[in-house]
Amino acid sequence: MLIYWYVILTLLLPLLALFNLVKQQSANTYNWWSSVLLFLLIVVFIYQTGAWPYIGFNWRYIIVLVVGFFALLIFRKRIKSKVPVINSKHYGQSAIITIFVLLFTYTNIEVVLGGYNKEQAIDLSFPLHNGSYAVMQGGDSEIGNAVHRYQTPDSYAIDIVKLNEHKRRGNQLFSKDISDYAIYGDTIYSPCDGTIITYRDGVDENIPPTTNSKVRGGNHIVIKNGEVKILICHMQKNSIQPQKGDTVKTGDVIGLVGNTGFSIEPHLHIQAYQTFNGVNKMVPMRFNGRFLNMNDIIYTDN
Repeated sequence: MLIYWYVILTLLLPLLALFNLVKQQSANTYNWWSSVLLFLLIVVFIYQTGAWPYIGFNWRYIIVLVVGFFALLIFRKRIKSKVPVINSKHYGQSAIITIFVLLFTYTNIEVVLGGYNKEQAIDLSFPLHNGSYAVMQGGDSEIGNAVHRYQTPDSYAIDIVKLNEHKRRGNQLFSKDISDYAIYGDTIYSPCDGTIITYRDGVDENIPPTTNSKVRGGNHIVIKNGEVKILICHMQKNSIQPQKGDTVKTGDVIGLVGNTGFSIEPHLHIQAYQTFNGVNKMVPMRFNGRFLNMNDIIYTDN
């Protein structure tokens, strides 16, 4: 499963960048300084996009500090060494390092810009209370929101999980017990005023990591607020309180977080869109004025 590779790469990429620094025998060469730059770019990239909801957000800082400490030791040692004679092998290595520097420069810029959006957005109230929550997928980039944009190129949808006391979204990487996931059963509150125009309930819960591709949204509702429609998916079976045609106010209880539909584990999926001539156009969302990006953490009190 791709999730396992995601976790492995989060841990492996900084180590590979560190190993590349170790291989450089001397400072004051192009390869050395480009390797230093590459190391910094990879650390920033992993910090932004790593599998921290799975590993734990506390490790986000520990790994960066530990790897950075060893990099500093290498830097201090190499900066004092003499410059070696450059041969043809160094040119080939230089080309490879340069390619990776350009690649990670682009990906970092893409992810950073994904946290900003200048388009007209709908401002919503965050739909979950009493805890710390993390954005698994979100933002305005092809990297931070890759899962949603694979299906819908202009999607601003976000997937939200809850963090436990260890700053992880669950007790295991993939527990088959859905109650092991911190967000499962959390109360969902209406993010806006509106009318329920779509309602689906009665879909059974999935046992992670299985999915139900026949009913992709699982138990879900659509709230119409003016011309914008807000879709909330993967809700717990028989938990949805309003019915089709009901009106809701911001903060009204609308159901519980579940694991139904095309969902490998309990989480909350939310997106906004408008319909023009039968075609849905995705609408950016801000929650309490904040445009959420991948790995953003939201702290709520009530």
